[in-house]
Amino acid sequence: MRPALLSTFAVLAIEIPLFLILTFAAVRPFALYLSGDQGVADVVRHMWRTIDWCYIFYAISTQASTILLATRPELYWWKSFASNLGWDLPWAIAISRIGITEATAWKFHAVVFGGSLVWSSGVTAVFVGWWWWSLRRGKTTLGRWVGT
Repeated sequence: MRPALLSTFAVLAIEIPLFLILTFAAVRPFALYLSGDQGVADVVRHMWRTIDWCYIFYAISTQASTILLATRPELYWWKSFASNLGWDLPWAIAISRIGITEATAWKFHAVVFGGSLVWSSGVTAVFVGWWWWSLRRGKTTLGRWVGT
């Protein structure tokens, strides 16, 4: 678990300053540089600001998921299944029925994509917490190492 925790702290040390720099100073100018269009730069800035903080959750969730993947791959599968079943499938069904308009498109973009990252982080925390509790109580073991 130590490498995953060290990696998580590294992610936080890099992602948070990067997030702040991009949000307040760099996203719009960089988008303007790439596209050469003020409208595109404004859209990119708005898009970034609606879901940028969610990627911190994503980075931490990815690092925590490696614990499950390395020790109990079947739990990693169940975590992914629960995440998709609990957020992605309902939204895939709902979006086809809601009738998104131009006025509500950004709101749904933020809720569906940003919410997916936050939801997945919560599901990951539950599964890693359950794994940790089970391991400490002797109700599970670490997965068997299959080396090459």
